[in-house]
Amino acid sequence: MTAPIDVFVFGDRENAAWDAFAPRFQIVDAGAEFTGGPQLNALVEASQSEFLAFVAEAAEEFPAVLEQLGERMQGSAELQAVLPVGRDDEISKWIWEEFPAQLATLIQPAATLHAALIRKDALTKFGPFRDVDEPLWDWFMTIAQTNPAAIASCECEATIPAGQLELPALAPAEPLPDRDWLRKRLYEVAPAGSALLAGLLQVHDYLDESHSVSQNMEDTALGDHWHGIMHRREPDYSNAKYWYRRIGQSPLFPELAQHADRILTAQKSAAAEQQRHKLRTPRDWDAFAFIDFCEVQSDGADDSLSEAARQIQLWEMLLLLRMSCE
Repeated sequence: MTAPIDVFVFGDRENAAWDAFAPRFQIVDAGAEFTGGPQLNALVEASQSEFLAFVAEAAEEFPAVLEQLGERMQGSAELQAVLPVGRDDEISKWIWEEFPAQLATLIQPAATLHAALIRKDALTKFGPFRDVDEPLWDWFMTIAQTNPAAIASCECEATIPAGQLELPALAPAEPLPDRDWLRKRLYEVAPAGSALLAGLLQVHDYLDESHSVSQNMEDTALGDHWHGIMHRREPDYSNAKYWYRRIGQSPLFPELAQHADRILTAQKSAAAEQQRHKLRTPRDWDAFAFIDFCEVQSDGADDSLSEAARQIQLWEMLLLLRMSCE
């Protein structure tokens, strides 16, 4: 990339690893702590560069990632923001392949201190960063809803630190108290009372709100399925099994079984192999055995199996979101 990039560094600017960024990038000390959107707006206002990035780690992959993002952005005058997707992050790649930008940005959290690349002028076109806990992610949503063609993902030949989608908990607590802005975003984009809204709320742990939507869609395949997932995560496992009996054989189960089989096989353990047989993968899917699996792993005592259960749960949500979107 020929145009200059200002890289705003939060945290330990004295880390010698930042030397790897020079001379290709202008490293700017953004301060030891990140305080929010107004701080980012002030940094952008003071910048003289056309392109900007905000990072917190001096990861050796970042220079190559920023180069790739810059090449991607310079290849299209319409692009205002590009988000990196790591070579091993199959879930994020799938999200951006299967969903339009308006939904991908809602599903895929983008950490504020992450090596995404933006045009400075985009702050004029789409407005400044808001004072929320994840202002860059919130701003990406604004771009995607206003002009979806102005934002894109870019697969990078690197493992992106802190860039992968966080796996939803099997039995989550309440959403973070400062995430009201996110809930409002979900209601703005998804049709009221739709399976899509029930799913987006569920992915981000708004269980009560998701429950209200799915209750009003009772006796529909999508509504009952989101209802079942909600009760499994509540957790109310017997109630979840009631709703999965109503669901019967969902058309997404064969694909879910393939993902579950791959995830458990990769564990290379006797316990994972035993679980694989209980779920009857890859040729079949036992939703009731998966409810039992989630119940056993909900305390996270076995880190590897708990993570496997959370990965499988996320794939179920993503596949059902795709059906809900369609």
